[in-house]
Amino acid sequence: MKISELMDGIRKLDLVLPEFQREFVWSRDQAKQLLMSLIRGYPTGSVLFWKTDTPPDIKNSAVPRDRIGTTSVILDGQQRLTTLYLFTQNLIPPYYREEDIKEDPRALHFDLDTGQFLYYTRQLMDGNPTWVSVTSCFDGSRIDVFRVAQDKADQDGDAFALAQRYNDRLTALRNILVQDYPVQTVPPNATITDAIDVFDLVNSQGTKLSDAELALAHITGTWPHARREMKRRIEELRKQRFNFDLTFMVRALTGVVRKRALFETIHGAERAELENGWRQLHKLLDYLTTVLPRWAFVD
Repeated sequence: MKISELMDGIRKLDLVLPEFQREFVWSRDQAKQLLMSLIRGYPTGSVLFWKTDTPPDIKNSAVPRDRIGTTSVILDGQQRLTTLYLFTQNLIPPYYREEDIKEDPRALHFDLDTGQFLYYTRQLMDGNPTWVSVTSCFDGSRIDVFRVAQDKADQDGDAFALAQRYNDRLTALRNILVQDYPVQTVPPNATITDAIDVFDLVNSQGTKLSDAELALAHITGTWPHARREMKRRIEELRKQRFNFDLTFMVRALTGVVRKRALFETIHGAERAELENGWRQLHKLLDYLTTVLPRWAFVD
């Protein structure tokens, strides 16, 4: 499947992200390395989808319930697909909100002269027309390579030869969209547990899931709203100046539900156990955030 078709699939909500997937965690350097590999024709792996009539809850409730069954769930490749969507569409994918993108890579620039990628640096790029933003190369902006060449020709020689070089560089970058990207699929009869097992297996070969991320994948596979509830609670506590994260919440929930701290012990917990444990944890956190400042002088 061509990368442009994958981007269309995300835009049209034919490709969606399940709640049990972690957020976008790639660094800006990883995003840059992906483009460098694609423009050079290097292999960057494949993507894995699961087309099912009974999918799990979808991140950001991106798909209306009446469309369930016509969409494919992204099991592997979401970091790459999200990165490419940011660069080529200059938009946040519909399965995310802006606050979910902690390291937005869209400040990446491309040098038409050398083919080099660098993040915006005022001293290097201001006043140098060969440096263009990557997003402008895809968003329909008209990059006039002949005008750029004329601006540079006084110092660098023949304008026509320069324009040809710049156009070749720009075309090579834009041609990323017409590259074929390998797509694999999980059989439609796979269960949610099967899908999470595959998700864990393929991620162990890429940017490895932490024990907490895998535990949260299992939790949200059983209780789809778990991640949203945890993030909502984290935001409430942040306003009280207590800064917790998802790893802490998963550890705490595991402790309440299983009376043990090992993340793996919560795999396979029933939804009723998880929801009951969350209600208990909610009360415990209310108590602790009242007692700690007053009696332990811990803010």
